[in-house]
Amino acid sequence: RKNDLLKEFEIDEQNHQSSTRLYDEYNQLMEENESLKLLTQNLSKQVQQIRQIQQRR
Repeated sequence: RKNDLLKEFEIDEQNHQSSTRLYDEYNQLMEENESLKLLTQNLSKQVQQIRQIQQRR
C-alpha cells in the first residue's frame, strides 16, 4: 500500500509540474500574441500612410 501511495504521489507531482509548465507556456504565448497584434496594427497603419502619400503624388 505504501508503494502504491508513493507511486501515486510521484505521478501527481509530475502532473503538477506539467500543468505548471503548460500554464507558463500559455502565458508566454499570450504575451507574445499581444505583442504581435500591436506590431501588426502599427505596420498596417504605416502601410496605409505610405499608400496615402503615394496616391497624392
